[in-house]
Amino acid sequence: MIGKIKDLIKLSLFHLRRKYFQVEYNYTTYREYIIHKLKGGTFESRLRNGICLRTLRDKISKNKSKRLAIFVGFHNPNFIPESNKEYVKALINCSFDVLYLHNGLLEKQTIEKLENIGCNVICRENIGQDFGAWKDMILYLSKYNLLHRINWLLICNDSNFFTGGFNGEAFQERFKERLEKQSDKDFISLLCNYQMLLHHQSYFICFSNNVIKSSRFLKYWKNYKILGNRYHAIEKGEKELSITVLKYFRQSILYTSIDLYESVINSKENN
Repeated sequence: MIGKIKDLIKLSLFHLRRKYFQVEYNYTTYREYIIHKLKGGTFESRLRNGICLRTLRDKISKNKSKRLAIFVGFHNPNFIPESNKEYVKALINCSFDVLYLHNGLLEKQTIEKLENIGCNVICRENIGQDFGAWKDMILYLSKYNLLHRINWLLICNDSNFFTGGFNGEAFQERFKERLEKQSDKDFISLLCNYQMLLHHQSYFICFSNNVIKSSRFLKYWKNYKILGNRYHAIEKGEKELSITVLKYFRQSILYTSIDLYESVINSKENN
């Protein structure tokens, strides 16, 4: 009996600590956001390091496929993860111009290495995580009348570990096929999550011009608060984007649970 009571006390203390840290986390991120706004923070002030409007216009106008990827990274200023390099090369192979949007500053030599791969590198003030970065860049593109020139706009980040090789080539081929042959779809997502509420995973969503031109799309990004809070990014980011925008458009999911099942079965048969 005494043992059960001790276990209950331990469990209660665990939940209390968890609740405390969650409240503290929310408070810290809201405080950061409020201070940033009081200082006059805007999407343009956050993008002040590295963006060149003329270069951006030239890239979009010269890209026959009119495909633009906003790749968000966060890593050591002196080091580019190999996964990021392979990922970017794959996107370029799929006819995307890549905006490498880094949360925080990068060293000059790191920027040059990324530019040599083919990226347009932009360093932004590190606030609001990935959704904050996507918001800033989308509002920038909108302000300077570049959004309407794009046929496919991809938001992605370095959450995916890209190894290249056979799997990388298979991914490229699948993605190319969806881009070029499925004109009846309005957006392509890598995966969707069925937990609690269906929502598309934000680390890879590609919007067609139909989505980009809609008032729902731009309204969503204007209203999104750039909090550095993972819970906020899921609830007000992934889920709300899916509910308020994506559910009104036709979807194409690159990988589903059925695909995974077939892959496992095929690999067993081949062995």
